[in-house]
Amino acid sequence: KKLSPRFERFLSMPNRKMLTLLNTIRKKDSNCAQEPLDEKTKRIVIGEWKGILAHSPELFMCAWQRSASRSASIKKTFVNVDASDDEVKIGFSELSGVIQNFFNKIILVQQLDETQMRITCEALGARHCDFVSRGFNSAFWDVFLVCMGEVLSEVLISYTIDAGRRAEIGMACERVFATTVHYMRTGYQERRRRDTKANDKSHDHSPS
Repeated sequence: KKLSPRFERFLSMPNRKMLTLLNTIRKKDSNCAQEPLDEKTKRIVIGEWKGILAHSPELFMCAWQRSASRSASIKKTFVNVDASDDEVKIGFSELSGVIQNFFNKIILVQQLDETQMRITCEALGARHCDFVSRGFNSAFWDVFLVCMGEVLSEVLISYTIDAGRRAEIGMACERVFATTVHYMRTGYQERRRRDTKANDKSHDHSPS
């Protein structure tokens, strides 16, 4: 599925380059079954995660802000959102901390366990249906995915001088990011289908 012309206009890095990356991600995500993370990938990410964040505490903030610079709609959608069951409103910038905590949970707490990761990510993806009325588009995740990959690559340059290790860590982390987005999209699409079906049934039973 191609991005809408309106969404394309919000992308600010050389547009063709960005859209090629996004369409490649969407094509792979929609046409291929997600392969489980292999044990080597899990071992690398779990083993390096704390070190990467200690080296670059602003990793998620930088990726989140870069996402907003690529798509004005992302910032517009996620200003003053309810980030918890207590309906506490938080600002756009503060959401980077929420995103980081989410990744810390699936990586450090759940240890990238496939079942737990899938359930957690699908639940968060489904939660994003609540933001559709504010302009949310699941393509936002693809923009963030690209930005995370870019920022991580920049961070790894100073994190280790070993080019081989740098490439290995980058590839492993990007697999985790991509798997996370895949499961989030699955949860989002399933809830959208359920909501559509429920709305159709309510219309069928409404007085004519």
